[in-house]
Amino acid sequence: LDLTGTEVLVDCFSGVGLLTNVMCSPDYDTYGVEIVPSAVRDADEMAQLNHSPRLKNLLGDVNVVLPEIVAKNNGKQLTVLVDPPRKGLGESICNTLCGSGADNIAYISCDSATLARDLSMLAHAYDITSVTPYDMFPYTDQVETVAFLHRKTCK
Repeated sequence: LDLTGTEVLVDCFSGVGLLTNVMCSPDYDTYGVEIVPSAVRDADEMAQLNHSPRLKNLLGDVNVVLPEIVAKNNGKQLTVLVDPPRKGLGESICNTLCGSGADNIAYISCDSATLARDLSMLAHAYDITSVTPYDMFPYTDQVETVAFLHRKTCK
């Protein structure tokens, strides 16, 4: 994920904050958004241990918290990372993402069917620049896939 120019990074479905902590930087504000209270507590502890002053973990639903982050950071270049559960994003969160104005989205998926469904909805506002499967669990039918999307420009 090329974060050049990113001013705000939002990790949706951040869980205990592993990716959030790896992706955070002193160069931009980073937010982890998670709906499970115990995971947010663990993410806060990890951020504190890693001395990540520009990282803030937020408890709540992506459909509520992401628009709040966008409003607070109006006009800044926004990159969003999503790593949803197997059920994928669904229509509501895809609509929230499309309305967020995020410049770039990285989508990590453990279910190619829900990824395909969600990408078809996101494709209205984003160009899909790459989709790469990763066989992280050999001899199983489980494949992780990473898709990168970039906001379409108005013509």
